Amino acid sequence: MFQFQFNIFILRLKDLRHSSDNLVEININTPILRVESLCVKKIDRFASNSKVIIDDLSFSIERGEFFTIVGENGSGKSTLAHSLTGLLKPTVFDITGTILLEENNLLKIPKAELEQIRKKEISYIFQNPYASFDPIRRIGSQMMTDQLYASTKIVEEHFSKLKLNSGSNILKKFPFQLSGGMLQRVSAVRAILSNPKLIIADEPTSALDKPISNLFMDYLMSFKNNSGATILFITQDFKLAAKYSDKIAVLKSGKIHSIHQRNEFLKSSSDPYITKLYNSYNFIYESVE
Repeated sequence: MFQFQFNIFILRLKDLRHSSDNLVEININTPILRVESLCVKKIDRFASNSKVIIDDLSFSIERGEFFTIVGENGSGKSTLAHSLTGLLKPTVFDITGTILLEENNLLKIPKAELEQIRKKEISYIFQNPYASFDPIRRIGSQMMTDQLYASTKIVEEHFSKLKLNSGSNILKKFPFQLSGGMLQRVSAVRAILSNPKLIIADEPTSALDKPISNLFMDYLMSFKNNSGATILFITQDFKLAAKYSDKIAVLKSGKIHSIHQRNEFLKSSSDPYITKLYNSYNFIYESVE
């Protein structure tokens, strides 16, 4: 019986621009995402200084990991999520540092190549699902065209996993004809159908009630476990973070305050900032329940 060592994959890629072969080494032990010394500044043309939103931030995410970022409002969570794949307008934001998806520096590669990575290797689930759909195209058109021509049957099967009944009717509707909670679940299906290496979910459960939120998270976890994909999850929900995450990073004023293994996170009672965040979460969310 042969035993194969898959520690390093060698991919031979044809570089048409230079008419030569290039070897790219991808070590599967290398983190799928590495962020090094990332700084994001909002440009103010009427002020002498730019506003620093992300300040010299570094972290890495392993392959197949569920990595969560928690933080208070205004800590830079969404800005970080958008900065990773060039979704921030360069006329408004100045971004420096290094963002490596495997061996690709996403801040340096050509725009066309980055767009292909966003289509095939990275999927987003945004906090506001209406902003991520074309308002004048029917849901079915966007699902079948954008996500590698998935069949109606496959889309409806995924819908049913999230209790989206009458999938054929949903596919005929425009985004504005669905509630925010329904469209958010549709957004999750769209993200997963492209079978990405990495899903970036920016507070996707904030508008969902608790039962649907748990169903939503189980759906993401099932995809991760079955495909080996990596998930970067951004939330203010401490309970979801503690339940589903492998690692949890706490963001404070645009910097990584601390990183914890899941089992250690809620035991960090000696950290006054985490205690403050957790108490605030309990005050807001437990009172709602």
